[in-house]
Amino acid sequence: LISSAIYLLPDMEKISPEVVANIRRKYAEASQKLSESTRRSVEVNDISRNGKVEDFLALAEKAQESERSNYLHMAIFKAVDSDTDFERARNIIDEKITEPDERKREISFVEWVHSLYAAEQGRIEEALASLARLESDDERARTLGYIIETAVKAGNKKIAAQLLEKALGAMPPQSETSQ
Repeated sequence: LISSAIYLLPDMEKISPEVVANIRRKYAEASQKLSESTRRSVEVNDISRNGKVEDFLALAEKAQESERSNYLHMAIFKAVDSDTDFERARNIIDEKITEPDERKREISFVEWVHSLYAAEQGRIEEALASLARLESDDERARTLGYIIETAVKAGNKKIAAQLLEKALGAMPPQSETSQ
């Protein structure tokens, strides 16, 4: 409960600085009595709700294996979702993730989000550039479908038509079958 109230303190402080000072004191006292694992859990919950990319990266540095991967994914997600900083997300992948399958998943995630975001903004060349960074034809085709759908939903029917035309032009020729 106190942990949740901490987020309200800046607004509460304007109304009653004395109450906020008391809450901060009680929170500090309660934190000292918590076990190390509980303190870590409270820290992770706090960062998960309000953390910045750097906070997740700091947690990843302290963590082991799957927990580290989870924090790195959170940092990447925060970079693309809240900050729309796709280059930062790519740098995290390049610098911090060495396992090939994990790299592939994270790259696919970042480029998928980037292509959709760019399409929503009407920046088709940027969306297509992001699309080109995907590894498989299947991923590119699926993502292009999402981009076209996003453009249609955003009312950009002209852009959707251009994308569909590009998609059809990129398809390999159909081979004829004999009867």
